[in-house]
Amino acid sequence: MRYLISEPDEPTWWQENKPVVYAVAGLAAGFWLASAGGHGDGTPAGPGPSPSASVTAAPHIG
Repeated sequence: MRYLISEPDEPTWWQENKPVVYAVAGLAAGFWLASAGGHGDGTPAGPGPSPSASVTAAPHIG
């Protein structure tokens, strides 16, 4: 009896290009995160208003 070895199926488009798709998606995500996550223009906000001193009344003894 003779056994025939069949050729493997050709790889699908996804099997051939999966590493490329993941590389492009990773680069796009990296650029998006580097640009402040897509929020605003990427420049940090300046210093905010400084807190004012709280004024407490002197205890009233009476």
